[in-house]
Amino acid sequence: MVGRKDERARLKALLDAAREGRSGALLLHGPPGIGKTELLRDAVEHATGFRLLRVRGIQSESDIPYAGLAELVTPLLSHLEEIPEVQALAIRGALALGPATPGDRFTVPAGLLSLLARAADESPVLVVLDDTQWLDEPSLEAFLFAGRRLGQEGIAMLGAIRDDAPTRDVPWLERLPVEPLDDREARGLLAGYVAPAVADRLIATAAGNPLALLEIPGLLSAGQLAGREPLEDPLRPGTNVERAFAAAVSALPERTRRALLLAAAASTRRVDAIARGLTAAELSLTDLEPAEAARIVVLADAELEFRHPLLRSTVYYSASLPERRAVHAALADATDSAERAWHLAACAVAPDESVAAALERAALDARGRGAHATAARDLGRAAQLTPDAEP
Repeated sequence: MVGRKDERARLKALLDAAREGRSGALLLHGPPGIGKTELLRDAVEHATGFRLLRVRGIQSESDIPYAGLAELVTPLLSHLEEIPEVQALAIRGALALGPATPGDRFTVPAGLLSLLARAADESPVLVVLDDTQWLDEPSLEAFLFAGRRLGQEGIAMLGAIRDDAPTRDVPWLERLPVEPLDDREARGLLAGYVAPAVADRLIATAAGNPLALLEIPGLLSAGQLAGREPLEDPLRPGTNVERAFAAAVSALPERTRRALLLAAAASTRRVDAIARGLTAAELSLTDLEPAEAARIVVLADAELEFRHPLLRSTVYYSASLPERRAVHAALADATDSAERAWHLAACAVAPDESVAAALERAALDARGRGAHATAARDLGRAAQLTPDAEP
C-alpha cells in the first residue's frame, strides 16, 4: 500500500486496544475510490488472533430490514442460547428464524451487543462494515447502538462510508477522514510505466484518488502512456470511478445535467464564458444551482470548478455522443477564439474542409506560443477532418 501511514497507525491502535480488552469504534470516510476499502483490508490482514465479522452494504438490499445484521451475525447464531432469552427471540424474529416478537426498538440492538460480547469472551473481535451508506436502516441502528456501548469486551468496530452519503449526527462516533494521496505518493503508483509528462496529467485529473490512478492508465494506449500520442481532454475516469460518481449526477434535473455537460466540455472555468455557452444552448446559470447544492460544482470568484476533476470526466463521458456534440456546437457559437475550432471539430460527424482549416490555424497559433503538444493534437484532428482529394 502506497502512503496511508497515519491512517494505518490509527487502525493499528484500534486493534492493539482490542487485544488488550479495550473496545472501540471508528468510521472511515472519504469520496469513492479514495482507498477506504483497501484500508479495511489492511486492517483485516493485521488482525491476527481476532474473530472476524464482516458485512458490506448492498444498494439493492438497502430496503430489506436487517439484511446487514443477518450477514454479520450468522456466524454467531450458535451463541443465541447464551444471551438473554428476550434478546435471542428478538434476533430470531428479526432474521426470520422464528416468529416475530413484540418488543421495543432496542431489543434487537441489545441482542447484537450481547452476541458480540459473547464472541469476545473467546478472542478479540473485529467487526468490519464496508459501504455503510447502503446498509438498511434497522441494521445501521443496531450497529450504532452497539458501537455506542462498547467498553471492556475487546471488540474493534471499523466502518467505511462515502462523504456524499446522507448521515445522521452521531457525535460519539470517532471519524477518520481518508485524504487524497499527495503528489509523491501518487507518482509511486505510476512509477515505471508512465512518462513523466503523462503522469502529471494523470495526477492532476485523479487529484490523489488511488482508484483513478490505477484505472485511467488502463484506458490509454501504449503511445499515450509513453507520451508519443496526445491525451483526451478531459481524460476518461475509469469504469468503477465513473459508476460511483454517475449516481450523484443522474439524480439531478435534466436541464441541470445538460448545463453540467456544457461546463464539462468547456475549456475554461470562467463563468462568463460558460454563461455564453449556456445561453446558446437555451440554458442559464440558474440551471446549475441544483449541482451546486449537491456539491458537484462550486461557483465562486467568477469561476466554475468541479468539486473533483473526475466528476468533470464522468459528466462528459456518461453523456451520449449526440449530447456531447450539441454542447460543443453551443460552445462554438459562443466563442470566436481558437477554442472555437476545437469545439467545431468535436461536433463534426464527417470530413469538413472549413473545420479542418480552422483547426490548422489554431495549431499554427498554438505552435507560435510554444504549445507544441496542443499544436500536434490540432493538426492530427485537422488531418482526420480533411476530405480526401478527388481523383
